[in-house]
This record gives sequence, structure tokens and C-alpha cells, in this order.
Amino acid sequence: MEKKLGKKIQILLDVEGPGIRTGILKTPIAYVTGEKFKICITSDDSEDKSLYCDYPSLPDDVKVGGIVKIDA
Repeated sequence: MEKKLGKKIQILLDVEGPGIRTGILKTPIAYVTGEKFKICITSDDSEDKSLYCDYPSLPDDVKVGGIVKIDA
């Protein structure tokens, strides 16, 4: 196809990163950009505005106070 068009063809692919999921919430939690909160890896550890996630290696991969970007 490149020869026919006389131009290079480039393909861009956006590959999804790891899918870390949160637990089922009894009520929605509203967070403000930049707000600090606790992320738990066991559901019995959760507190008021804490968030459970299904990634047990999180404490090994993210340092305390580290930045974690969350998107709905």
C-alpha cells in the first residue's frame, strides 16, 4: 500500500493498561481532584472514604504517598 500511495503508512495503537477494579460500593463516594484517601486491598480494611481495589500487589508497586490516577 505504501508503494501505491507513495507515502509511509503508520499505525497508532492504544493498548489498555492493567485493569484494576474497585469493589462494589454501598453508596457512591465523591472525591475531589488532589484529595488524599486510603486504598485498601482487603474489603474488611475499608473506612469511610477509603476505596477497595482487587490488586493485592498494590502496596509493593506503589509507595505510601505515591500518586495513583483514577478514572471512572
